[in-house]
Amino acid sequence: DMHADEHDDDWKSKASSVASSSSFSGHDVAKTMSYTETYAEGADVEATANAGAHASYEDYDWWGGYTGAMSNSGAHSSSVIADDALTTDAGAYDWTNAYGDGKAYGDSYAAAYGKVKVYKKAEDEPEDDDDWWYAPEPPVWYAPEPPVWYGRKLLDMHADEHDDDWKSKASSVASSSSFSGHDVAKTMSYTETYAEGADVEATANAGAHASY
Repeated sequence: DMHADEHDDDWKSKASSVASSSSFSGHDVAKTMSYTETYAEGADVEATANAGAHASYEDYDWWGGYTGAMSNSGAHSSSVIADDALTTDAGAYDWTNAYGDGKAYGDSYAAAYGKVKVYKKAEDEPEDDDDWWYAPEPPVWYAPEPPVWYGRKLLDMHADEHDDDWKSKASSVASSSSFSGHDVAKTMSYTETYAEGADVEATANAGAHASY
């Protein structure tokens, strides 16, 4: 039964990827924005998203002086879960240039999230033995106990209710912005990583460049 909302624990793996970008140029302005997000849950899952945008504007002012602006933004994110190992990566960058009265803006954001489900192993399967055993006195025959389910057993995977059922969690966030124009060049970058559990790696990179 694949109704995820009703039976979340029926899914072994889930993944999603989102990427978006936009650009605008005109009126002495060049502006770009990039955004990505990935999510992976379970085993043997990979989710990747990439986004990039470029905008440029070229013109001449009243006196014949060159005025223009250029902006680039990019972001990528990925979540990979294989062999019970979790890796998340997120990166963002901006690059802007402005000349004369031109203005350039660049913004980028990337985020990656992953969770590895816990499996517990049931007791080892016993060797085949069709013999019945009985107590010596009185000579009454007894049937063996009902067989147990052998192999790997998936625990209840409702994360909100049973957060301790997850073996590993990781997230990465990276964002950056840049602006150039009006005799000003300004950049900002931010990264955040979180890792919990075993076999986890979280990486975030952010870079920004602005020039006037």
